[in-house]
Amino acid sequence: MQAIEFTSESHDGVIKIPEHYKDWFKKNFKVILLATNPPLQNEASTGTDLNRFAGSIELTEDPLEFQKRIRDVIGVQGYLALGLAR
Repeated sequence: MQAIEFTSESHDGVIKIPEHYKDWFKKNFKVILLATNPPLQNEASTGTDLNRFAGSIELTEDPLEFQKRIRDVIGVQGYLALGLAR
């Protein structure tokens, strides 16, 4: 099975297939429509600005020390089982 994906708007019930998919113009195909929400204005072109989260949490322990401590408490196998290893 072949699949393509593109974004389009319907006009009077007609959805245009982009010209670069012209080999699909005469094929039979199944259509699944997914409605998209308009993007938020501040995230439209740049995505989420992660800088807005800077300084929002304060660590009480060094991350590497925390990792070592957790490994000692639950053991390496438990650490892996919890999905905490990367």
